Amino acid sequence: MTRLVSFESLTVILSDAGLRAETTQLSRAIWPWLAPAAVLLIALVAGRALGWLTRRALGRLVARTSVTWADQLLARLGGPLTACWALIVARGLLPFAALPGGVATSIDRALAGLFVVALAWGAWQTGGGGVAAVRSAPVTRSNPAAQSLLALGEIGAKAATLAVATATLLGHLGYPVGSLVAGIGIGGRGNA
Repeated sequence: MTRLVSFESLTVILSDAGLRAETTQLSRAIWPWLAPAAVLLIALVAGRALGWLTRRALGRLVARTSVTWADQLLARLGGPLTACWALIVARGLLPFAALPGGVATSIDRALAGLFVVALAWGAWQTGGGGVAAVRSAPVTRSNPAAQSLLALGEIGAKAATLAVATATLLGHLGYPVGSLVAGIGIGGRGNA
């Protein structure tokens, strides 16, 4: 795999700038910090652009529908879409940064965990948008029992989203989550 940016290219750039003697030691000390910052900056800009393009494409689809909840849902998903795209771009650029093995592995795990958080954020926003759409329906507004049942369902859905996201994040961080997942399943059966 060819690397777009590497320690050697940084050494050549600094050497051409007239820094000969200290170049190797300085760049070896700086590179593990400079490369992730460059990847992060590129990923944030690309994530914002790709998030905007995704929202625009989905906006064209949503504009063809007559329902208003789809527009509200798309507005709620702007942040999670941008975050997911930024994390995808960062993870794709990471191999090109030529980082030492331990640093690259740690950053890769962190990006995977943050992606889980971004997906959970999107699920949380989707659930909130769905509840808002149902809450605004004429049948729900005129029925007090439906309002209280909807509030209870919203709390349950958010608790389930949080539990699944937490278990997935802990699994990505390397913790054994088999017993936690089994406990969630048993707890779900007990509540049913």
